[in-house]
Amino acid sequence: MAEWDLAEKINKRLVVFAVIAGLIVLVVLGVLNFSQKLNDSEFETRMAQAETENMKVSLRASEENVRILEEKLKAEEKELEAVSSSLNSKNEELMEIKEKSENEHLPKKYPMRGNGAIVLPEEDEIDKDNPLPETAVYFKMFEGSKAVATGNGNIDSITEDEKYGTLIEIDHGNGYHSYYYGKGLVMVEQGQEIDSGEVLIYFTEDDHNFVYLIKNGSEYVDPMELMDISG
Repeated sequence: MAEWDLAEKINKRLVVFAVIAGLIVLVVLGVLNFSQKLNDSEFETRMAQAETENMKVSLRASEENVRILEEKLKAEEKELEAVSSSLNSKNEELMEIKEKSENEHLPKKYPMRGNGAIVLPEEDEIDKDNPLPETAVYFKMFEGSKAVATGNGNIDSITEDEKYGTLIEIDHGNGYHSYYYGKGLVMVEQGQEIDSGEVLIYFTEDDHNFVYLIKNGSEYVDPMELMDISG
């Protein structure tokens, strides 16, 4: 009987020990599981922090790239402004050159140099059988005076006129032709390129007539409307 009681006590203690051991195991497993969760949570937090830091680095890099692109854009805009300004300047220069060239070819220079003056023609100085157009301008020339080209061009023809002497025709290349009648030394040749102001006829005697005409296309025009009296 005593042995039975002892065995029963031992069994009860074993059961209690087993229960306690089971509880301890559960507690340990719970602690381990909680610790793992804490570790996982800490890892996730670190990963989130690392991802956030990476995003910040990427953002800073993007901002730097944007800044560099803005600087490049500003530099390109300045270059474009410089090129545009240069083109505008070149266009202005070309327009000035074109305008100067057109003016040089326009027969507007005063057609004589030296001692002479515009006059009304005498009755006997007009060829009644072959009168010149009403737009003709007559000059009274004296020794040493000169008939000069009124614009750049080409000597289109040099012919002789019984009444008025030598006739020189200049083609200015822009629809305008100028005509110079006078009795004196002819200083140019047919086909010669001529500059504005270049001497065409040199007068060696006093009281000679010089007649000047301009034609635009097929129509004669009044030289006085184009003539630059100042020279």
